[in-house]
Amino acid sequence: MNSLTPGAGIDLSGTTITGDVFSQILAKLRATPEQPPKFGTAIFDDSVFIDDVRARGAVFSKGCSFKSAHFHGEVDFAGARFSADSDFDGAIFASEASFFDAKFEGKSLFIGVKFFDVANFTASEHYELSLMRSEFKDRAIFARVRCSTVISFLSCQFNKNASLGSIVCLVLILNEAEFRSDARIDVAAKILFCRRTRWDIPTVLRLRYAQVYLTETVLTQPLAVVAHPAPFISYDLPVDEDIPTMEDPSVSVSSMEGTDASFLTFSDVDLSDCIFAGAFNLDQIRLEGNCTFRRTPRGWRQVGLFPYRWSSRQVIEEERRWRSLETHSSSLRDGWGESPESHDEVLGLARLTEIYRQLRKCREDAKDEPGAADFYYGEMEMRRHNRTLPLGETILLNLYWIFSGYGLRASRALSWLLAAMATTIILMMGLGIPDQTPKQEIQRVQLGNTVKTVIDKPDPELTLAISSRFTSNRFEKSVRVVLNSVVFRSSDQDLTTWGTYTEMASRFSEPILLGLAALAIRGRIKRG
Repeated sequence: MNSLTPGAGIDLSGTTITGDVFSQILAKLRATPEQPPKFGTAIFDDSVFIDDVRARGAVFSKGCSFKSAHFHGEVDFAGARFSADSDFDGAIFASEASFFDAKFEGKSLFIGVKFFDVANFTASEHYELSLMRSEFKDRAIFARVRCSTVISFLSCQFNKNASLGSIVCLVLILNEAEFRSDARIDVAAKILFCRRTRWDIPTVLRLRYAQVYLTETVLTQPLAVVAHPAPFISYDLPVDEDIPTMEDPSVSVSSMEGTDASFLTFSDVDLSDCIFAGAFNLDQIRLEGNCTFRRTPRGWRQVGLFPYRWSSRQVIEEERRWRSLETHSSSLRDGWGESPESHDEVLGLARLTEIYRQLRKCREDAKDEPGAADFYYGEMEMRRHNRTLPLGETILLNLYWIFSGYGLRASRALSWLLAAMATTIILMMGLGIPDQTPKQEIQRVQLGNTVKTVIDKPDPELTLAISSRFTSNRFEKSVRVVLNSVVFRSSDQDLTTWGTYTEMASRFSEPILLGLAALAIRGRIKRG
C-alpha cells in the first residue's frame, strides 16, 4: 500500500479486512491535506470488512464494486463522490450504513442488498438508483434524495420505519415492494409505479407532479393519495424540484385495476385518465377535496341542419373510449378524442353502467348529492344507449332524457314547460276560449195542458274570425287557464270542446315538467 498514489486503482476482491485498514488506504491516497482521498477503479467484491469502514469524503473516479461484500461494522460513505458506476449488489450491511450527502454520478446499484441496521441515504444525489429486491430490517432513510432518472425499489421489503421523504426523481418504482411498518412517503416524480405494492400499515402518499399507477395494489390498511400543494420542506429547507420535463405539479391517477378501493382515499387528485375497470369495492372509495374528472366536449356541433352541444358533466375515461369508437355515428363520437387501437380496451355498456353506479353511491354515502349528480347522469346515459334493454324502457329513458336530462337539467325542463305553456296559450286563444260566456236560457215547452220549463246552458261557441281571436282579453283568459292547469287546478272557465281537451292535456303534462324542474334544482342544491 505504500506505493499507492491518488487516482490509482485497487483490487482487494475476496479479502478479509480488519482494523482500520480502509482508512489507512484512503490516507495513502490523499495527495494533500486539502485534497480528498481519490480512487481510480476500486474493486472489493466478496470482501469482508470486520471493523468500521470510514470512507467519508472519498472520491471513486473510475467506478467501484462492492459486490457481495460483507460489512460487519459501521459504514460511512458520507460526502463520498462516485464519478462512475458503483455496484453494491448482494452486499450485507450488518451495522449502520451511511451515504449521507453522497453523490453518485453514474448508476448506483444496490440490488439484493440486506441492511440489518439503519440505512441512511439522506441528501444523496444519483443519476440512477436501483435497490431492487433489497431488504431493510431497520430504518430506511431517504430524505431529500434526488435522482435525475429512475429510483427503483422493486420487490423491496421495509420491515421498520421507512422514510421516503422528499424524494425528487423522474420515475419512482415501488412495484411489488412491501411496507410492513410505519412509512412516510413524500415524492416529487413524474411517474410513480405501485404495481402489486403491499401496504400493511396506514400510509399517506404525499405527491407532486406524479402520474400514479395503482394496478393490483394490495391494501390491508388505508392508503391516502394526496396532492401536495407546495414544494416539500425537509430539515426546514425547501426541496429543489428542478428536473427537466416536470412542469405541472398536479397529481393524476391512471389505473386502479385489481385494487381494493375500500381502503383508498384520493385528495385533490386528477382522475381524468384513470381506469376504474377491475377495481374492487369502488363504491367505498373516498374522494376528498377537488378530485377532477374528464369533462364532456365543449362548444356547439351540428348534425345536418340541427345544432347541438354536449351537456356539461364529469365523465370517466372508459366512457370516452366507448364514445370515440369509429363504429359509432359522427354525432355520438364527435369531440371525444382518438379511438383506442384495440376494441378490447373498450368496456361494454353494462360494465360502464355499473362503474358509474358505484361512483354515484360513493358520493351519496359521503352526503354529496350534487357531486353524485354527474355520475347518475352517466349511469342513465349508458343505460339509454344499451340496446339490450326492452323497447318500452328505452323509450321511457329517451323521454326522460329529452324532457329533463334525467331529472338533472332544470333549464331543460323549464324550457319545455314554457314551450308547453306557450303552446297551450296559443291553442286556447285560437280554439279553446268561446266568443262569450254562455248564459242560462229558459225554454217553455207546452204539451197538451202541461207546460214544461227547461233551464239550459248552450254549448260555448267559437265563431270569431281568426284575426279576432288573438286579443289581449282572450290572452288574459288563456294565461289564467294555463297557470291553473300547471298546478292541477280547474280554471272554472267555460271552454269549447277543443279547449276542454287542451286543458286536460296541459293539466297532465305541465305539472310533470314543473316537477322535473324542481327535482333537478333539488339535486343540485340538496344538502346531505
